[in-house]
Amino acid sequence: MAYRIISPEFSFVRFSDQHLDDANWLESMLPGAELGFILPANHPNDFAYQFIVEADTEAEIDDVCNSNGGPAGAASMVVYPGGALPETISLSEWNTITGTYTADEVIAGMGGSRIRISATQVFFYVPSIPLPTDGTIGCGDCFQLIFAPNNIFDYGFFVSNVFNYQCDNTDYTSVIDYYSELDEAGFLYCIAPTVKNRARLPIYLTRPTYPDVEESYRLSNGRYKTSKSQVRKIYEVITDNFPVWVIECLRAVFIHDSVFIEDEPTLPQTMPYQGEIVKEGAFDPQYVPYQNFPLANVAFKVVAVDYGLSKNNCGECTDYSDTMTVTDGTVGTAAPGTVYNVDLSALVDTCCSPTAYSVYFIDARKVASAIIAGTIVTITTKNPFLAGPPPVAFVRIQVSCAGIIKYLDITG
Repeated sequence: MAYRIISPEFSFVRFSDQHLDDANWLESMLPGAELGFILPANHPNDFAYQFIVEADTEAEIDDVCNSNGGPAGAASMVVYPGGALPETISLSEWNTITGTYTADEVIAGMGGSRIRISATQVFFYVPSIPLPTDGTIGCGDCFQLIFAPNNIFDYGFFVSNVFNYQCDNTDYTSVIDYYSELDEAGFLYCIAPTVKNRARLPIYLTRPTYPDVEESYRLSNGRYKTSKSQVRKIYEVITDNFPVWVIECLRAVFIHDSVFIEDEPTLPQTMPYQGEIVKEGAFDPQYVPYQNFPLANVAFKVVAVDYGLSKNNCGECTDYSDTMTVTDGTVGTAAPGTVYNVDLSALVDTCCSPTAYSVYFIDARKVASAIIAGTIVTITTKNPFLAGPPPVAFVRIQVSCAGIIKYLDITG
């Protein structure tokens, strides 16, 4: 009987293979670096990840599916301080540390999910890490995750790569979300629309440039007019020194359909841009040409997709006329030789200023004068009224503001 945990090849959070390459060789090149790359962590929501638990037989995987408690069973994710645990630990080893781990949480309670995808495999999706907030993991301390699936404790526990708790310095790290509509780079996305990857990485965006594509023409008077312009915002990305496996994971990020610099308010990060990004141009590791140095930062650029600066004279102006509405008024039944005052502001609804009023039309049979002072129109009727066919209105007022023109009628 045997169980295995399979992390996607290009996942930043990995179980049972955290050293990946020859750790002793890395140690010989960089003393003290036997743990390889360490992921910075500041908040439980810094990471979302997936993995598969595989067994030799269908009966064995039934034990994983039959765990009690919630959609992800009673499987737990445990935080253990330090970075010295091996790739897997036995039940007896687990029993020696059960009093020293600092936090554990059932995966179902973390919003995680569990789905059987074959006779011998169960897929797990975990959208966070159980990072304790009680101070048991100190600022700058390392920790590892232990995956503890219920019902199969006798067969061992699976240990992740190493994290470093950065409680007070996130200025040069970024939280990146990435996912696709279809399965991509060894990650399963078709399995559920909520599945995505998230990781805090020691990278940041800086030094934006603004390349453009423009079309212009020259008028007969010698002036130039830009008819079309599309300006993009492109950031240079600065990264820490990464081992090859991290470089490959980062490259895999940018083949996904959607890649975002996370803008969730609870995630501390000081970024000049938060939103969707797309890789622009080359992705070049900057290796040091001396003694086969195993680490390199990566030189590349990203486009800020949500940045919008464009011009297109083929468009049409937006109609803002609905921002002002007018209502007709009345003086009742007009009598000869009478003066009527009507407050025009009561007939106009707008948040626009200054609003101008002018007399556009009067009924020459009945109206001797219509004079506007401020918002009051004073209407003086003739005595006697003259004969003739009725016109379109007793008094018609033109109302204008910021190029918007409306008309209201006063009946009488």
